[in-house]
Amino acid sequence: MIKFFRKIRRNMLDEGKTGKYLKYAVGEILLVVIGILIALQINNWNENRKNRVIEKNILTSIKLDLISDTITYNNGMDRISFSNKSIKLILNKPELQDSLTALNFISSYSLAEIRSRTTSFEFLKSTGLDIVHHQELRDSIIDYYEEEVKVAIIKNDFNSKGLNINTLEPYLQEHFIFTTKDSSLTDLDYIPLNYKDLINDDKYSSLLIQRFIYNSQTLVSLQNLTAKAKNVINEIENKIDK
Repeated sequence: MIKFFRKIRRNMLDEGKTGKYLKYAVGEILLVVIGILIALQINNWNENRKNRVIEKNILTSIKLDLISDTITYNNGMDRISFSNKSIKLILNKPELQDSLTALNFISSYSLAEIRSRTTSFEFLKSTGLDIVHHQELRDSIIDYYEEEVKVAIIKNDFNSKGLNINTLEPYLQEHFIFTTKDSSLTDLDYIPLNYKDLINDDKYSSLLIQRFIYNSQTLVSLQNLTAKAKNVINEIENKIDK
């Protein structure tokens, strides 16, 4: 094809058709430029298509992680609600120590850690956040993981560690014995050394109230995270194919 164009140009020059030669040369240049632009456009289209496939796969993975988060949060909220119910029962100072009381002792100290699956989000960051071409969706995902989740985890860890390590655990070791029904240590019982003294101990009541307050704060955090996660899930579903 190139030899063909060269032959045409040479014939025009040999025949002295300079004006036609210039017009032909300009036309040939335009054809080359148009060809390059078309090739670039096709390349950009292919690149965009590949990026949209990658984006869809990442967003689908993030959606699954968010669904997992909501399940984890709901389980945590159930645990906290049961723990707070147990705390209220113990603070009412039941006169008899029975199996139900033992269950409430265990429940009152149960923790609900705030954790989130971030594997897909970390992969998104390593791939490049701009792969998510909807800015509003991208901002929502970043806000959920980098702000909402991190702040909730830091607050929960601070409260739990501050109460458990510094105050609650030493008190438990002093006033309770721990027993198990099997060697696997999966079924533990907290038995007070002196039940009557324990339920009338102001310090114990204070610790339970602290636990109740921290539980309530964690419950609010889990409720907010659940709402945020569901909002991001809805955004992904609305924009994943657009």
